[in-house]
Amino acid sequence: VRGSGVGWAGGGGSVSGAGGHGLLLDGPELLGGGGSATAPGVEFLRDFSGNASYSPSKEKMIFDAILALYTDDCVNAFKAAGLKDPFTLVTAKGGGIVIGPASLAANPSNVELMGVPERARQEIFAALGSSMARAFTIRGQFTVDGRPRIFLNTSAFANGLEGLIVVMAHEFIHAAGVRGVKPPWYKPWQDDLSFDSKYQKIIDTCRRAAQPFVDARR
Repeated sequence: VRGSGVGWAGGGGSVSGAGGHGLLLDGPELLGGGGSATAPGVEFLRDFSGNASYSPSKEKMIFDAILALYTDDCVNAFKAAGLKDPFTLVTAKGGGIVIGPASLAANPSNVELMGVPERARQEIFAALGSSMARAFTIRGQFTVDGRPRIFLNTSAFANGLEGLIVVMAHEFIHAAGVRGVKPPWYKPWQDDLSFDSKYQKIIDTCRRAAQPFVDARR
């Protein structure tokens, strides 16, 4: 279990919009090792500090939220936007992805475990426990092994599996390489993907397509 990621999904109260933003990481000092990933799939990091954003028991729910993105409609929505889809990102072709609790950022000594730059850890820590910033994604070019990292706040689970699917759809857009753009201060209802409506369209498509998956698990 290891992970790293910077980008964040926040959002309002409804599960129809994930909200959030990707951390504005750019510059040579933030580049990771640049090595290719050798362990495709979903790898989970765990926080044993006693103050974890979520417990290991939530990992099944997270994995289900990812599986719910494997519908034809969702996959095709990503492809139509020129992005790698969630299935491709997770499997060998994409190199895999690492997921962990945002609470790992509370301890500076976890930066190696997280596999992300110190600046990324600091940005996650700044919004740790936020109800607006539900998740954070660090794109692969900034991680030590080229695999994107996604870190989840407790608030990512506030709306159950359906809400988590929306959060993960948002974060997978960042994992596919989309850099977030911070919305202007006078538009607090927007998130870091609001600058282009095609990204919300992807999220909405994935949410609708996942509904049978969600209903089967009620």
